[in-house]
Amino acid sequence: MHSSAFHRASRVKLTKMGLSFIGSSIATAAVGLLLSQVFLPSIAKPTLIVCTSLFVLTVFYFVLRVIYDSWRIRYIAFFSEGTQGATFYETFFEHLIREAHGHSSNSKYEYVIFPWIADQGHGKAKLGSLRRINHSGMIVWADQGIEVKDLVAHKVHSVLLDSISSQEGLPQHFMTIRVNHEVGGKSAGEAAVKYLEPLYKEKSVDPCIMVLTGRTSDRYSQHPTKAFCEVMRIKWGNVQISNASFDLLSSRDEARTFVYTELKNLSNRQGAGKNRLPDLIFAASDDMALGAREALRQYQEEGRLRGLCEDYFTEENGGERVPQIIGYGGTLEMFDLLRSDEEIYLLATVNSKVEEQAKNAWRALTGLLEGVRYRVPEIEMELKPRGWAYHQTH
Repeated sequence: MHSSAFHRASRVKLTKMGLSFIGSSIATAAVGLLLSQVFLPSIAKPTLIVCTSLFVLTVFYFVLRVIYDSWRIRYIAFFSEGTQGATFYETFFEHLIREAHGHSSNSKYEYVIFPWIADQGHGKAKLGSLRRINHSGMIVWADQGIEVKDLVAHKVHSVLLDSISSQEGLPQHFMTIRVNHEVGGKSAGEAAVKYLEPLYKEKSVDPCIMVLTGRTSDRYSQHPTKAFCEVMRIKWGNVQISNASFDLLSSRDEARTFVYTELKNLSNRQGAGKNRLPDLIFAASDDMALGAREALRQYQEEGRLRGLCEDYFTEENGGERVPQIIGYGGTLEMFDLLRSDEEIYLLATVNSKVEEQAKNAWRALTGLLEGVRYRVPEIEMELKPRGWAYHQTH
């Protein structure tokens, strides 16, 4: 199924190339007739018939070729909102490009995928402008503000990622792929409990947790955050969970600024009850986790971290511990930092298998376009703890 923009683009291409080719063909035929008239007048009429026949056949072949090429090339839009600079989404798009290239080499169609990224809060307007662009399908990572009816207007096959919870009511040329992020959030919560339980085994207070959600409208961050908090509350009924980071947009820079400001505010407060440094920070994206890591490292390098709530951060052997961070997403930078046991800030990350998510989305869309219903396999989340490379080899 092609959009009206697709057909308009095909007609423009046919018109431009056709006029150029027809003009050159007429000029060639005219030169041939002129030469035959000058040198061999007796064959002028047969020459005219031959030139005319060849011209008609060539134009017919050209028209068929343009139509075939326009039909063979399929442009796919990857639409998302507020994800500029977010490593997970950039990695997802890179894997989509690889899938498109590999699929094109073994298919009668050639697929070209392009990004269509909207600023936060401008998703509907950006999505509406996409209707003017030649595209045959969409892979959509939309916020809650985007409704199915906004996508139906494009009249192209579409795959929705984490956008709706059910297939009910979807048009036949739509498909939704939902990753079980609750499992990922639960894995992060279990890793946090495993770390904190020995520390609070004989203490009269419960742990203090900071949660970096990022965006209230992003289901990708909401599901793991909710599951993580449930695990923590089941283990410790009075656990302190600070979750006031709804406008970070999954950004590393904004997370660094937010965490650093929170640390600075803690330093300015009085009273032990209000002056608790979080034992652990859970970030709903690896970008925010890395931003929190930079804030902690900067605060420690300034010599200000140790002075925050030393009662909670003095171990029996006289050593010192810093807040631990658990990320979510599974980016290569996080894997590299967690590879060694020498990392002191990052505790773990949940690998949400971005490559497999991209592969599932691509196969689902091409299945819709080519008439093959693709069964999406379940993606199993994997926790990557600190020192994971060492543990894999021992």
